Amino acid sequence: MANQAGIPARVVMGFYPDEDSPLEPGEPFTATGGDVHAWAEVPFVGHGWVPIPAIPDEDNKIQPEPKSLQVPKPPILEDPEPPEEPAEAEAGKIDDEDKEKAESDGFDWGTVALVGAAVVVPLVLLTIPVVLVLGYKARRRTRRRSAERPADRVSGGWREVLDAATDLGTPVPAGATRREGAGVIATTFGATSTIPLAHRADATVFGATEPSDREIEAFWADVDALVGGLRSSVNRRARVRAALSLRSVRSARSGGPATPWWRRVPWPRRDATARERGAGR
Repeated sequence: MANQAGIPARVVMGFYPDEDSPLEPGEPFTATGGDVHAWAEVPFVGHGWVPIPAIPDEDNKIQPEPKSLQVPKPPILEDPEPPEEPAEAEAGKIDDEDKEKAESDGFDWGTVALVGAAVVVPLVLLTIPVVLVLGYKARRRTRRRSAERPADRVSGGWREVLDAATDLGTPVPAGATRREGAGVIATTFGATSTIPLAHRADATVFGATEPSDREIEAFWADVDALVGGLRSSVNRRARVRAALSLRSVRSARSGGPATPWWRRVPWPRRDATARERGAGR
């Protein structure tokens, strides 16, 4: 306040004893934290800096203003005006307000159909390729397992193993024998049961007699176990990619590993048996 009035002033901090317990002259004074005080000082000519107490006396209290003895009267509440009676509608007609309310309360089927189409159509477009790929592979498996010749069913089971490995990213080189392809799959996936299965397929396909239905079912059971082991050796994302992969489809159409050369050459079965056995195929 003094500075705002143009009077120089300062704040001073120091120690002094409690005024309720004055010290005698010559009595030592030990200052503690409770004896710290602050006060303002203003300079006077011939006196220097003079302390100015800024704490008012305790008896200098502001007296509250006397309350008015007159009690105000409570406000009088007037009765509300009665609502106006609605005009009677003509018989056989609906008021405009009721008509608008009915239209606003009605369900907007057009908006629902538009939103549904915007959601369903993209889902259908995304689902159709997935269904087609899965359906084609299921049909291919059924066709192989139900081939007319029993030996072709065994050969189809082995091609199912090759297709599973191809879709998982490990295609067998074109022209490789079953045993060579089994070695590639066993090395890549650590599936040692692939090699005995390839030997069984060779012995069945190139054997002198046709395999029985029981032998074919046992072979396909081992094929399913092997394919399941190959797929379980990779993570879930890789299994999904393999299920939707078209590698085996393209490989079969291009004459790749899914269609070995000895199945494409039109040799008679009995005439080729000795030759194929000697070649290890």
